[in-house]
Amino acid sequence: MDRELSQLLLRRGEILGRIRQQRVEVSELAGQLKPALNWADRGLSALDHVRQHPYVAGMVALLVLWRRRGLLGVLGSGFKMWRSWRMFALLRNKILSHLTAH
Repeated sequence: MDRELSQLLLRRGEILGRIRQQRVEVSELAGQLKPALNWADRGLSALDHVRQHPYVAGMVALLVLWRRRGLLGVLGSGFKMWRSWRMFALLRNKILSHLTAH
């Protein structure tokens, strides 16, 4: 019994030593990944900010359009989008009224 116990304790010590070594290796790997993970955190924070403040994305889109097409191009695109939305809303209302009537 004492021999089995001493073998178990020896095995336990070996396993604990391996665990300590693996923790050191994981810590070193985490240190190497830290810059990439910081960039990913910044990107996620930026996305979260845009979700909370959608007008920021709209302003960026407006600036990009403005730079590419000028003021008249932006106004033309906005008018086309508004007209498309109105047509979609009319069609949607017609379909819904047709479905609810029957």
